[in-house]
Amino acid sequence: MEWSSRTLAEIVSENPRTLRYLQENGFDVLNEGFQELGLTAKHNRQDLNAVIEHLKPLLQSDSVPATDWRQKTASEIVAHIVDRFHDTHRSQMADLIALSERVLSVHPDHPQCPHGLTEYLHAMFEDLFMHMMKEENMLFPMLCNGALPMAQGPIRVMQMEHVQHTDALKQLKVLANDFIPPAEACGTWHRLYTELERLYDDLLMHIHIENNVLFVGDYKQTVAAVG
Repeated sequence: MEWSSRTLAEIVSENPRTLRYLQENGFDVLNEGFQELGLTAKHNRQDLNAVIEHLKPLLQSDSVPATDWRQKTASEIVAHIVDRFHDTHRSQMADLIALSERVLSVHPDHPQCPHGLTEYLHAMFEDLFMHMMKEENMLFPMLCNGALPMAQGPIRVMQMEHVQHTDALKQLKVLANDFIPPAEACGTWHRLYTELERLYDDLLMHIHIENNVLFVGDYKQTVAAVG
């Protein structure tokens, strides 16, 4: 692999475990996925070789190869997004809010108690659910029917909202102390941060697949039947 000339989106599409490292270390995969790794590292005044050394452990092959969604049709990608991400996010809400309420009620005086987390999750999920509903009811049917050129207006709106979701994840990570519970944390607190980190990684990958594959038409152009 010629690292320097690979785009950020290409690297993540082929090696999904690289997403979090890149996104959190000056490589904006979600909004600038078309940028080449080498040029971005140079622009950020980062040592490309050091970046590659950080990436290498993330490239070890899994027992089950990652799916390259660029090899799927729009309808297949949409079905995956709704099943793997939209439905998952909806199920995550109740559990995460309940867990946060329990931690806040049991540990209100702990110096690392994530005060404000429950209210933040309510607001974050409300925005996310409205966003997903617009995609499912309007944008996704257009893309499944091969109307990518006509969908550019709605796509731009969704991309702007993705920026807001990314910012929300950054704040979530701050509220949850980088998802690291204190040493004396109870099992509920550990579970809360484990599930918040799962949400964090899920939403990053969700946005990557939409922004860098589905919305740019970087997939097989066979139009499958809707429904």
